[in-house]
Amino acid sequence: MALYRNQCWHCCVFTEGGPKCLRCNIAEYCSAQCRDDNQWRHKVDCDNVSRQLYCHKCSQKGGNMKQCSNCLSAWYCSKECQGEAWGSHKKRCTKMAKKTVQVWEQLKCLNIPGVSFTYSLSRLYYWGNSPAIDLLKLRLNEGEEVDGPLSLLLCGAGDGRHVFLTLAELPRTYKGQVTFVLNDIEPCVLARTVLMLYLTVKGGASKASLVTQIWYSLWLSASELEFLVSALQDLTRISCLEVISHGVLCIKNEHLKTLQSIWKVWLLLVGEHIDLENQRKGVVHEPSFYLADVLDKHKESLKAWFKHGVLCQDGSDAIKMHENVTLTGFKILEVSQMVKQDFKYAVPPQSYPFTGWDYKDAHQNFPEIDSVQQLYSRYISLVLQKSAQISQDAEKVRIKFVLGDFRDLPQVSQEGVKFDRIHMSNLWDYGDLSEVLSLAKHFLNPKNPSATVVTETFNWVKFFPRLMADAALNSFTKPKQNKEGGTDPEDDQLMMGATALHIKENEHYFLTGRLSDINFLSPRVLFSEHYNIMEHFLRYLRASLLSAEVMPPRFLPSLKKLAEDKGFVLRDPTRFENRVAPFRWGASCRLLSCTRGSELSLEWTVKQ
Repeated sequence: MALYRNQCWHCCVFTEGGPKCLRCNIAEYCSAQCRDDNQWRHKVDCDNVSRQLYCHKCSQKGGNMKQCSNCLSAWYCSKECQGEAWGSHKKRCTKMAKKTVQVWEQLKCLNIPGVSFTYSLSRLYYWGNSPAIDLLKLRLNEGEEVDGPLSLLLCGAGDGRHVFLTLAELPRTYKGQVTFVLNDIEPCVLARTVLMLYLTVKGGASKASLVTQIWYSLWLSASELEFLVSALQDLTRISCLEVISHGVLCIKNEHLKTLQSIWKVWLLLVGEHIDLENQRKGVVHEPSFYLADVLDKHKESLKAWFKHGVLCQDGSDAIKMHENVTLTGFKILEVSQMVKQDFKYAVPPQSYPFTGWDYKDAHQNFPEIDSVQQLYSRYISLVLQKSAQISQDAEKVRIKFVLGDFRDLPQVSQEGVKFDRIHMSNLWDYGDLSEVLSLAKHFLNPKNPSATVVTETFNWVKFFPRLMADAALNSFTKPKQNKEGGTDPEDDQLMMGATALHIKENEHYFLTGRLSDINFLSPRVLFSEHYNIMEHFLRYLRASLLSAEVMPPRFLPSLKKLAEDKGFVLRDPTRFENRVAPFRWGASCRLLSCTRGSELSLEWTVKQ
């Protein structure tokens, strides 16, 4: 699927007035050839839209069909048709509503504030777990001619990749000031993010490649280590971050002192042999499914990264002999309990440099590079160079840091501060979506019609284990048709039928998207591109929005009503209305990004 409006859904070229999909009339293309080549890849998305364009009773076609608010799986042209269809629709409608209530009951039992119920929190996310996005995308929102100040809040900010890409994509004609507020509860994660941003401010565009190596490489050269040590010494000696960053970076003194405790440990570890390589070997293993999926031209360099953990510019860089101490950490909220010996390799097993950046963007910028180490090193350095060109000017950029629980932000923030973008990461996976939206509503700028809240979820799919099980077992079969002409989502089956295909040589498919160019497709790619997850996800979303205190009514409220009750308008994911983040990342054209197909983003705007 495309990431933006007016962008070809196949080749991603920006286009206006090009041909659209003849069936759903939403997918846009730069040419009829791209439209034809994209038919198979687009099929599931097209199905989800097309079923909304005809009455499920009388089959009349039109663009103003009304959805059954109880089950969200049938559309009608009138109340009369809905009433006449009730006899045949009742059983399925009731069944779907009951399944939503079952998910609500699971969520209610697992809703323990601040505690993840889906995976271990034993490691630190120093690298992104989804591709970086430009959070402003002015072209699709306020417009590139906007010149007023803009403010962005990132809760669970993680590694700061979204900040770098947003700055890199900022139109050079923009004359206003962009203010970022980055919040994270993990001291080590925030300490590393502040360090990377300070390195960029300190070194400017000329040092971008050094910052890339410090960010992602297990081993550092002498020049890279020298630059890192110099920055750590700066940060541990100061009493005010704003002074040494020339007004660009800002943090409260109490939070600065906490982060300084971590920077001091990293300085102490420099020069010591901490056996980081063996620590990493105990965590990182070559995943066979990942290596099987990627293009053959990338395989050897990808294996080299798994073996050595080093990105490189051109394969002839200086010898790297020094351990990158900033990849160590200790997952503890009370820094007073921290000791040097606790700092070990802290990156999660399936977190790679390639997961935090869009492979498609990297490939489009450097199509001639086959080595993934060189490709990502060059691409990330390019993003950092572009962002550094404006991030050294406090009149253009201000970046503030807040250490702590996102729920405490109203108490520690300036009164009356509002934001034009709020990125809530996947905090939804950690607890109550209503609580996440409540905080976002408190901060969202009501005067900006383009103001947007982005919420992510990666782990919703764990409430529907058969979805992933079918993909893993390769047991895709054609779904049965129900009486209404649709498919029963409880079958949890693939919407394309027959047996699973596996990728072996997929370069032609990457370039063309034509089914005839595919030899094999893996279950991961099939699940991501060609498995219809929409009804399952909407079931989870509605269960998440229902009140945790009150038993759901017999007839469930619509998603629109639930969103409005919380003061928001939800951009419809089934019609691809997102303007900031893609609802779902396609996998077949970004295999190195290692998307699983379950990483979903929703966008919420102020109810006017």
